[in-house]
Amino acid sequence: MRFALIDAGVEILNPVQTSARYMEPERLKREFGRDVTFWGGGCDTQMVLPGATPQQVREHVRRRLEILMPGGGFVFSQVHNVMADVPPENVVAMLEAPSNSAATERPPPSLGQVAGRRLVRRKTLIRRCAGRHTGPG
Repeated sequence: MRFALIDAGVEILNPVQTSARYMEPERLKREFGRDVTFWGGGCDTQMVLPGATPQQVREHVRRRLEILMPGGGFVFSQVHNVMADVPPENVVAMLEAPSNSAATERPPPSLGQVAGRRLVRRKTLIRRCAGRHTGPG
């Protein structure tokens, strides 16, 4: 069964709040990874980033990369904003982990591979939405 947002032409999901119900990264990638690019979800900013050790942060990020990167359709970013209570060494660990991960040991992908989808021109998207517009103006 396809998700209504995919049918409407949505190609990128942000934020990817992996701690929310039904937003487990394995499930998202399995069910929607062919149709949607995940922009975020690379590091949990609620529990892991503020409360883990730098080594735990690196391991967490590596696991996320192993789940979300295969086949394209993933742009690395943390789940939400980095808050003031996050130790600076954890931010460094999060940002360095992708470059030290086995999941990223291949040539950098092209933009089309990163998105993993066809790119929709703005005019095309506007035309699609215009046919469904029912509000004033």
